[in-house]
Amino acid sequence: MDIRGRIPLTEKYGLGAGTSQFEEIWYTLNIQSNEPQEVIQDMIVRAEASCHATQSLINPVPVKMTLRLNGTEISGSAP
Repeated sequence: MDIRGRIPLTEKYGLGAGTSQFEEIWYTLNIQSNEPQEVIQDMIVRAEASCHATQSLINPVPVKMTLRLNGTEISGSAP
């Protein structure tokens, strides 16, 4: 598997006013198999449908963080 992405570098390094989230992510699967193409394609469709990471990127979910310093929750925690 080869995974690649595009990000805005100005925001990553704090030089812009936007966000540093990926603008695009793409990947290539290289499979060696004697199975028919239809079997492999069906397997990939099922794998993508049940992959937590892929589904969370396709259908964004809230990300919540609690900040603890030395075991104590401190102010500034993200909602």
